[in-house]
Amino acid sequence: MMCYPVGTVNVYDNYEALTLTNLQWLYTFVNGTDLKTATKIALDRFFDYSHFNNAAGTIVPISAAWGIYAPFVNGRIMQEFSFLIGLPLQVQSSPDPNDPSVSVAFHPERPGYVRTFEQKTEDYERLANELKKDLEKDHRSFRSHYVYIGWYNTRGLVQIAFATM
Repeated sequence: MMCYPVGTVNVYDNYEALTLTNLQWLYTFVNGTDLKTATKIALDRFFDYSHFNNAAGTIVPISAAWGIYAPFVNGRIMQEFSFLIGLPLQVQSSPDPNDPSVSVAFHPERPGYVRTFEQKTEDYERLANELKKDLEKDHRSFRSHYVYIGWYNTRGLVQIAFATM
């Protein structure tokens, strides 16, 4: 859910409830491969777009966070990854991508529950399952069939999130 919060943020014992703004994102879909490989594919596509592979033939700034949302079934992250990366607010009009697998989209404003981690890990299923269990224990209403993962840097700042109903 890549946190650009608006409105009130409620902080609970080990997660937050917040609403995300309607921001402009680059979007691409990668499936049939592991998360590490899919991330490299998606980030390469985003980098190419931002470095002249667009209708204007210009540099378009992109910004952390980058992230995914993916089906979450029986405690497993499925290999069907929708990748997003933010375009800074200063980018008023972004050129169309030349690569048909990349698109510019607006992520709708959406409330959700987010847990932030500052640890280097690749065990995202465990982290998602832990958040899911805590939300269920607290009787929160959320969409458990899709998980969001947002990365802010390569040193381990990551967020796991579920959208509310």
